[in-house]
Amino acid sequence: MKILDLQILRILVPACIVGLFALSGCKPGAPSSGPVVEAVALTTYSLAPALSWNGTEAADRYEIEIARNSDFSSLFLKDSSPVPRYVAPNGMAPGKYFWRAFSTSAGLRLPGETRGSLEVLSPANVYEVPVGADADAILEMISLASKNTPARVNFPPGGKFRLPAKPVFLELKGASQLVIDGRGSSITFTNPMTGFARLQDCSEVSFCDLVIDHDPTPFSVGVITSVNKETGLITLEVEPGHPDFDAPHMLENWSFCMFLEPDGKGRILDDSPLVPMIKKETLRRMEKGFAVEVTQASMLRVVSVGDRIVQYSRSPGGRSLFAAERSADLAFLRIVNHSISGGHYILLECDGARILGCSSLPRPGKSYGANADGAHIRSSAVGPWIEGCYFEAVGDDGVAIFAKGIAVLAHPLSERVLLEEQFFNLKKGDRMMFFNPRDGRKVGEEVTITEVSQRMNGPEGKPFREVSFTPGLPEPLQFGFPDVWNNDQVFNMTARHRGFVVRRNTFRDIRRYGVIVRAEQGAIEDNQIIGASDSAITLQNEPNVWRNGLHSVGVRITGNRIEDCNFSASARDRGAIHVALRALESVDQRWGNKPTEWKGHQDLTISGNSISDWRGCAISLVNINGLNLQGNRILRQLPSLPGVGPASAVFLDHITNATISENTFEDLQQGTVPVSKGEDVKLRPTQ
Repeated sequence: MKILDLQILRILVPACIVGLFALSGCKPGAPSSGPVVEAVALTTYSLAPALSWNGTEAADRYEIEIARNSDFSSLFLKDSSPVPRYVAPNGMAPGKYFWRAFSTSAGLRLPGETRGSLEVLSPANVYEVPVGADADAILEMISLASKNTPARVNFPPGGKFRLPAKPVFLELKGASQLVIDGRGSSITFTNPMTGFARLQDCSEVSFCDLVIDHDPTPFSVGVITSVNKETGLITLEVEPGHPDFDAPHMLENWSFCMFLEPDGKGRILDDSPLVPMIKKETLRRMEKGFAVEVTQASMLRVVSVGDRIVQYSRSPGGRSLFAAERSADLAFLRIVNHSISGGHYILLECDGARILGCSSLPRPGKSYGANADGAHIRSSAVGPWIEGCYFEAVGDDGVAIFAKGIAVLAHPLSERVLLEEQFFNLKKGDRMMFFNPRDGRKVGEEVTITEVSQRMNGPEGKPFREVSFTPGLPEPLQFGFPDVWNNDQVFNMTARHRGFVVRRNTFRDIRRYGVIVRAEQGAIEDNQIIGASDSAITLQNEPNVWRNGLHSVGVRITGNRIEDCNFSASARDRGAIHVALRALESVDQRWGNKPTEWKGHQDLTISGNSISDWRGCAISLVNINGLNLQGNRILRQLPSLPGVGPASAVFLDHITNATISENTFEDLQQGTVPVSKGEDVKLRPTQ
């Protein structure tokens, strides 16, 4: 998709949203019957305000109306939301607005409504970046604005800046009520490892309308000119516009690579290993191009002359496009990037982030765009709202929403534990759950924290915290393993991304997952996911060294169009939509994992999705208590990867309270079973 196409979509989206309700029979401004709840008036400097209200158990969706006048006679926007909160897809310009929300069920409004007013304020302090400003001048301008907030920093319309920069261009600490408006300006960093911004303890900071690139890029792409499968010798020529494989920044940050198809796009090869490695010590320059030696049989098995290699320059010096910690109400609108050495939007403990209409795509004429996750959201109490974005040719997950397990170091009393400092994010009053990663199960039920100590140092100088809670645990916790991720763990159940929304986005040619989520009471809806090497949509923990988790509750996966996903070597045991929980393979392995029987996922809805050009399995669902699998369309099955056994379109196991209905199957290959069930599947009584 071209950038021009994205601009057209942004213009059309509001009109399309209003059109969604044209057949509802409700005129703009028509009141509902029942009580009216008045919400607290909201004022904000954010370019993407978030509305919220109290949801109702009877509702399966909410209608939103936003107007400039209090009688709603002329609507600014009409839309719907799967959760009791809302963010306008293009943000909102300064001014006064009135809004109201209606609960709906099966497309019909329920009695009652919530009304409120919203004023988006325009900062009085405005700072203009002059045409041709250097890096120091730009940073000085932003620093001045951050000390005199509310403030706005305007770049010149359509400005072009080519800047040398340190590893992170802009650092903000404690900033609030700040707008940085690129107004279509482009910034090209001559340091390929530079990240644009890092924020700490900030609130209500908005970035919009910037184009960011690097020259040279933090990766290179080479076309394979010969392959000797006996010796492992591969020769290649660098695609025009990319750095040489032996460029200083490439060698200093040499990471894994990926094998790409020969068509000039970013899709990885079928059956390719997920983390192929080429030792840089084997790299040597030739008269024309480079030679490398490959020792992994799984790599040599899939590559041929004409295929391409993208070599990442990612670690240890890679930086994120935007990184933030302990911040709230951050907004990113219409940011376009063509390269980044790390992830894109890396937000740790950042409540209510909004990522709207942003794009990560290869520079025109290039085949690759970025090295790591599109949106990487960890441990927020209020989940992110990600809408209208376009991620193409990205070297890791499109969207990853998760928490980290905090290792238990000791369990002196049933109601007291010592926890490691790494990933610690607990405070008095938080709820937490204990998890045994070796068996893949929870330990006891949720508990409430009553006291948290200050940071202390243990006998070996390793920091830890003492945490008291109630009620006490019914069994002792396990700890003391050589690798700390094998210990029992704690997950903060208060920071579970409640109300997250990922919708109306496009993910194309993604290495690994399109969207992977571990959260509660949110939705993944109306996305287009094409060419993700592993599952397009995944709800699964990763109990190994990553400690990513944990389970999902009340998540809706609806209306997504999934095509040509799940084809890497690591995708053999999963569906294009995949839900499961895992345990460690053994305490001796860093990466392996195995199935578990814990039905930790709860109350999931998977409906109205279209899955085409799939291999092995279209939908695999395991470890769920409460499932509605309805109205999904599965079509155009492709041959399975080598070594994969008989296929089933849908696989179910370790599931209770399931409703399965109205799913359709087309173009299945001979011998494929539409629905395969394990021994532990219990349908609801009506089934």
